[in-house]
Amino acid sequence: MRKKNIMTLFIALTLLLATSIFFINQKGNLFHKKTVTITDKNKEDSKKTSSTSVQNNENEEEVNSDEQDTDIHQDDKDDPNKNENKELAEFIAHYHGVLNDITSYNRYENIDWMYMQSVVEELTDGINQILSNEDTYPASMKIDLERVVLLGEISVNDQDSIAVVYIHRILHDLDVEYNGYIYSKYGFSNYDSGGENQQTVVKHIEKYGK
Repeated sequence: MRKKNIMTLFIALTLLLATSIFFINQKGNLFHKKTVTITDKNKEDSKKTSSTSVQNNENEEEVNSDEQDTDIHQDDKDDPNKNENKELAEFIAHYHGVLNDITSYNRYENIDWMYMQSVVEELTDGINQILSNEDTYPASMKIDLERVVLLGEISVNDQDSIAVVYIHRILHDLDVEYNGYIYSKYGFSNYDSGGENQQTVVKHIEKYGK
């Protein structure tokens, strides 16, 4: 009888231990799932912060640079028709001003898309006319002008304000580099030995282009 009681007690303790281990494991799994969710949320918040940071660079007018960009333009540098083209210079300066008005001081957050479409159409027509005569522009500027057209298409098709910001930055850099506009650069243009932030533009076009 005593042996039977001991055996019953042993079985009860074994069941109690097994039940305890089961609930401990379940609690651990729940905690693990919660941690993963928090981690994923932090990643999403990080992405949002990064995106906001990119946009907010456009909130203030560009900081004036102390010195003019004096780098030698390597491609076609001895051809005044390409490097001293008054019409090209005026085209860049004009549309840089237009995009400056659209994007600066948080205006990129409330773009008039009907107006933006008309700007993109005019800008695209002008660029196509420039590209039709390769003797009138530096060779390394071609990719910048083509990217502006692609970004323009993305901007109006998707109402993509970031694409508009990138158009502005390319034109800004070209104004600095081609026209001697005395401001710091964004590093978004290919012209003048290439900008360090070109991949930002390339990735945006690859992701959202048709």
